Amino acid sequence: MHALERLITVLFGSLIFPVPEHLVRKSAHIFEYLVLGILLLSGFFSEKKPRKSTIYALLAGALYAASDETHQIFIPGRTASPIDVGIDTFGVLAGIAVSYTWLRRRYRIKRASH
Repeated sequence: MHALERLITVLFGSLIFPVPEHLVRKSAHIFEYLVLGILLLSGFFSEKKPRKSTIYALLAGALYAASDETHQIFIPGRTASPIDVGIDTFGVLAGIAVSYTWLRRRYRIKRASH
C-alpha cells in the first residue's frame, strides 16, 4: 500500500476509490520538480534581469529532467521516456511560475508592456 492510500485509509477508514499507482507516481514527480523549479529560480533570480533568470531556471530544470531520464537507460528494469521529461519539465515550469509570482511582488517588478 502506498503512502497516499494509507493516508486516505487513516482519514476515511477505507479507500473511497482505488488510487492508480501511475497517477501517484506522476503526481509525485510533478511535485518534486515543482520544488526544483522554485529552488532554481530562487538561485538564478536577478532583479535586473528577471526574464533571463526565468529562462536559465527553466533550461536548467529541463536539462536535469532529461539527464534524469537518460540515466535510467543504464538501470536494469527502468526505461527512459520523453513523456516523463515533459511531465518533469511541466513541474519545473509550475514551480517557476509560483516562485516568479512571489519574487515579482517582493521586488515590485512590473510586467513588460508589449
